[in-house]
Amino acid sequence: MVESPHISLTMPNRSYQSFVRSEIKKIAKQVGFAGSRLGELEIVVAELTSNLVKHTTGGGELLVKKIEDATGFTGIELICIDSGPGMRLPVKMMLDGVSTTKTPGQGLGAIKRLSDEFDLYTLKGWGTIVLARLFLVKPLAVKQKKTVAKVIMISKPGETACGDRWDVIAKGNLLKFIIADGLGHGIHAEEASVEAIKTFRINQKMAPDEALIAIHAAIRKTRGAVINITHVDTGAGELTYCGVGNISSKVVSARNKSFISYNGIIGHSIPNTMNNHVYKWEKQDTLIMHSDGINTRWDIQKYPQVQYYDGTILAAALYKDNKRGNDDITIAVIRQNNPVL
Repeated sequence: MVESPHISLTMPNRSYQSFVRSEIKKIAKQVGFAGSRLGELEIVVAELTSNLVKHTTGGGELLVKKIEDATGFTGIELICIDSGPGMRLPVKMMLDGVSTTKTPGQGLGAIKRLSDEFDLYTLKGWGTIVLARLFLVKPLAVKQKKTVAKVIMISKPGETACGDRWDVIAKGNLLKFIIADGLGHGIHAEEASVEAIKTFRINQKMAPDEALIAIHAAIRKTRGAVINITHVDTGAGELTYCGVGNISSKVVSARNKSFISYNGIIGHSIPNTMNNHVYKWEKQDTLIMHSDGINTRWDIQKYPQVQYYDGTILAAALYKDNKRGNDDITIAVIRQNNPVL
């Protein structure tokens, strides 16, 4: 399956609230939400949008996407991002009856109760990110993959097609991940990146450098793309990497390590010789990769304790503070499940 992008719905003020709710309801019905489950999703969306109106002066943004969990259950992911005042006591604010605006104070509590997966990150003076995932059927308890990738992908503002694409293959100790950024943006960039992902899937047993060569041959008739392929093997404690073009890739932990790609464009011109680069992978490591829709001058130290949260929270925080606003965006956070527990 070629991953589709998140839909970005901005809500600068109260007048957008009805439109945002309606758009998310349309997406939910397309996914298959109906009856009481649709009603529960509508409550979550109503509370999220109401919080943006009540607690921020400039509104915020909701990112929406159809998802599947590890057991194949289908649902919707909602990421609510604002630049409001933040919460001083977020745990207390999730208790029923606690409010700062003389309302019943059941909003965050209701969102958490009705969501199958929930997380919240907030900093005073910076804002708040709320993550909610709701599935058509409550997911089964399954053994989680050792290494997981959490990704946000969004089209350039005003575009219906997204020139970025990503994919992940996780089996046992091994995770294989690709980001492809088609040159430019729009439908022709999308064609290049989608074809790259399909070829990656077909050749998933190849090492990163071999897969890039195969993709280069497959997308010659397209606009071309810059691509990064990374394998993380937690059993061997190794990260194997090869990239062409300006996909940024950095491991952050006790040590910080940025990875350099080869110059070129997959599908048009690549070096005569490309080699895989192998680095040590430790349990506490987090790999952050992104296309050039994100400014590279970010600093994870800006987000205290973020390693204790869902990787989507970190991706959303980096998106919030570093999006350029003039290109497609993909940002991925790859790390071992519960590395700090």
